[in-house]
Amino acid sequence: MMATVAKIALQGATLSFDKLYNYVVPENMELSKGCRVIVPFGKGNFKKQGMVFELANDDVHGLKPIISVIDNEPVLTDELIEMCKYMQESILCTYYDAVNVMLPSGITHKLIDFYSANEEFITSLLNTDELPVYEYLL
Repeated sequence: MMATVAKIALQGATLSFDKLYNYVVPENMELSKGCRVIVPFGKGNFKKQGMVFELANDDVHGLKPIISVIDNEPVLTDELIEMCKYMQESILCTYYDAVNVMLPSGITHKLIDFYSANEEFITSLLNTDELPVYEYLL
């Protein structure tokens, strides 16, 4: 059966296992070259992050589907992907080592909102609706 296949470089691959792995792109998934994805890897289907290097229409027999897409838009251009391939071939780094060099700084960090109450706040300034919220946060 023919469908869209993504060639993906996996994060954490050693030099001896560093290659582009093929995964099926599910029909309801929108995916572009240069996007990061989550895929199942190995017999245990461990979740691994990867970068889509190529998309092609190919035979999908025996291939696992991509679990999810991390980026809505590509974070690497075609030119940067080609540079990653060149780096992997010429300076003995893995595909994903090259990807990490190309990724915009801070893209791997996620901000988490954290709320807490200021213990020095004067609670007499709060009305009857606000006071329970303050006490909950405290």
